[in-house]
Amino acid sequence: MKIAIFLDVDKTVTQLNIQEVYARELDQKRAYDDIEKAFQEKTITSTEFGRRIILLFAEKKFSILRAKDFFEKVKLRDGVDKLFSLQSRGVDIYFVSSGPNYYVQPLGELYGVPSKNILSSDYKFGTDGIINSCIAVDDQKKVRFVVDNIKRYDITIGIGDNDRHDRFVDACTISMFMEPNEDYIHVPHFNAVYTLVESLLNQSIIRTPARGPGKKIFLCHNSKDKEAVRTLNKAITMYKVNTWFDEEQIKAGDSWVEKLQSVIAEINACLVIVGDSGVGPWQQKEENAFIIELVKRNCKVIPVIVGTPASIPTLPVFLQQLQYVDLRGANLYEFVKLISALEEYIPT
Repeated sequence: MKIAIFLDVDKTVTQLNIQEVYARELDQKRAYDDIEKAFQEKTITSTEFGRRIILLFAEKKFSILRAKDFFEKVKLRDGVDKLFSLQSRGVDIYFVSSGPNYYVQPLGELYGVPSKNILSSDYKFGTDGIINSCIAVDDQKKVRFVVDNIKRYDITIGIGDNDRHDRFVDACTISMFMEPNEDYIHVPHFNAVYTLVESLLNQSIIRTPARGPGKKIFLCHNSKDKEAVRTLNKAITMYKVNTWFDEEQIKAGDSWVEKLQSVIAEINACLVIVGDSGVGPWQQKEENAFIIELVKRNCKVIPVIVGTPASIPTLPVFLQQLQYVDLRGANLYEFVKLISALEEYIPT
């Protein structure tokens, strides 16, 4: 089973934007901040960003030699070494960056990332050695690069800085951002990512899909938390878990009650998902039904907390006796716990 990790570099692998560090060393930080602000607000394109950086840096006679001198000034995030060590276990690493090739390419060489696995903006230097042109990488190029490469993998993990310029992560099986985002897994450092991938490799959680239907897991939830449940459903089904999610199973005109009654006998486990909206009235009825199933067939029931509630919501009495999974803030460690708990329901 092949796994690949697609990484942005600016403020993902690195603590700060690469050009920000270089601008600081050139005593051009204030001017750089104005350019970066315009880029993040999307009032300028990647090409215009590159053009302005060239003008700014050329004023200070920025050369490839100075780029090499500044390389170690760029600090990396915690856990980078551990994450890249996964290459020794067959995990492929890709850089998907609009950052400068004079930093991204040497970083790849340092960590053994093949040049064919690296996308970066191509800054060039003139015969006088001074920076003078740029072929910029924009969002579309990032997406095409990822789409062209994910086909050879079974599981892909995309990690970006934010959803303004790193939507390439949507093409991957698992999408993560360094900045908090309620629709994506939040990963503030790479130690959590390493834990996830190591768990997948060591525990063999990733399996080949079964030819026949797998065991079904019912997603019991408050309809007001539907968006959070969609995100969770997408995350767990990539492990080939066979979920029963009402909006995918119930068509217009169907009787909700009849559908529920007909599916209960087919369910092998239940995730009781509680979010910002608390427990809904339909959840109460569903839970009662699954209590009976739990007694009769020893079905596994797992409370799952999602969304952004400040404290753990009050759970129904019978759920209070069960170990819950706390996915508030898209907690990656807790997600690993959930997948591990569902391992027996993943087709072999």
